Amino acid sequence: MLYKKYFKEIIYRINFLCFSFLLNAACLYFYREEIFYCVGSMQNQEKAYFICTNIAEVFNITIYFIANLSIYLSTLYTIYQLYALLNPALYKRESKIFTTYLIISVLVYLLLSYLTPKYALKAIWEFFVSFEYVSDDSLITIENQPRLKDSIELITKLILNINLAFNLSIFLILAISSTNKNLSLYYRKVFYFGFLLTATLLTPPDVITLLLVYAFQIILCETFFFLMYLQKHFELRSFLKKRATALYQNKVK
Repeated sequence: MLYKKYFKEIIYRINFLCFSFLLNAACLYFYREEIFYCVGSMQNQEKAYFICTNIAEVFNITIYFIANLSIYLSTLYTIYQLYALLNPALYKRESKIFTTYLIISVLVYLLLSYLTPKYALKAIWEFFVSFEYVSDDSLITIENQPRLKDSIELITKLILNINLAFNLSIFLILAISSTNKNLSLYYRKVFYFGFLLTATLLTPPDVITLLLVYAFQIILCETFFFLMYLQKHFELRSFLKKRATALYQNKVK
């Protein structure tokens, strides 16, 4: 039966995804000390430190962090498997939209994978540390003692939520523009409000990260609108050129 063939293909692709997840988890577990060192580098100190208040906390948070990072690293392969599975059944126009979404998602994924650890995490850490009172002139002493569990959970939620926010934004723009391009331009303010709402809900409670995510979403949206304008301009130019050529040939005849 035909449905058995498709069911078998889905099972094969799920097995590939599980293998990819386990392979990423094994590699991350082998380099877990280096990963924690990279996490501690956001403290901008000579030697990073964390505290634990439970004897099993280090083990539990290691498994938690490795599992979430494995899911994050398997994202591109998961998107490819979905594309390979659904693309043969799509129409040409739908396949073009899906391919555009895939390309933009990969570029945003790579860009965020570079910017988030390098700039966003350090900005968040400096924001929260700025509320310390450790100088000799202070009336009280309040020193930030970071727990390993809280730091890892913050980093994990930040990475996953920011990528989710941008992928939802890309999907929303492509979905509306595929139906009516003029409609997406008309509701630009609604897009901006939606971007602000997603940035507020999915980012940590600091203004810097919220503004960075919001600004990057606006830049991404405006870039997409500019590309839409160029496409429309070249299509109109090509149409006018063909029309002028046809009129000239008719006139010559």
